[in-house]
Amino acid sequence: MTLKITGLDNLKKTIESRRRTFKQAYLDGTYAAGQDIMLDARARAPVKDDWLRPSGYVAKTANGVEMGFGGAAEAYVVRQHEDLSLNHPNGGEAKFFERAIDANRDQTKEIIATYVRAAMGGAPLSSPQKKVPETPIEERGASK
Repeated sequence: MTLKITGLDNLKKTIESRRRTFKQAYLDGTYAAGQDIMLDARARAPVKDDWLRPSGYVAKTANGVEMGFGGAAEAYVVRQHEDLSLNHPNGGEAKFFERAIDANRDQTKEIIATYVRAAMGGAPLSSPQKKVPETPIEERGASK
């Protein structure tokens, strides 16, 4: 008695295609959630000379999504974020990025899940809308 299994090549191709679809859905969801987190973080960032807030960015990378503040303002950003003793008379707060991530935790999970669920149903959502720059500003006054 002989058992012959056929169609394994097609099964492998289907599995690989679905893996890529789910990975893209996860990345798109993460990017979309990152946009909302960054808008919140920028609103929480200290205001002095309109230098810090515009340095917030969200970018797709080869391995995922990167977001942060910085560019030419990197050293300034770290101090403003970490030093709880600083006064912010024009608005904003310390830990602005961390607090935005925490405040958006549930929304982030739901956004990512929405993209993955859509992909599981065979209908991936359109690419997420870009709301903030993909690179930090590099010069004072170069608001994006």
